[in-house]
Amino acid sequence: MFQNLLSNIKDVTIYPIVSLAIFMIFFSGVLIWAFNMKKEYISEMENLPLVKDDENLNKGNSDE
Repeated sequence: MFQNLLSNIKDVTIYPIVSLAIFMIFFSGVLIWAFNMKKEYISEMENLPLVKDDENLNKGNSDE
């Protein structure tokens, strides 16, 4: 059923190539962005979940 449907579309073979190209461009962009991050930014982001807890403890606010 789907083979008959897809075979009726003109130039259907271009769609997998375009989708692969879009994926490769996006993936390469994310890799370049990740490797070019500053170490200070990475350190700040990895400690971000702990900062709020430290601020609450310093203010004396607790959820207990």
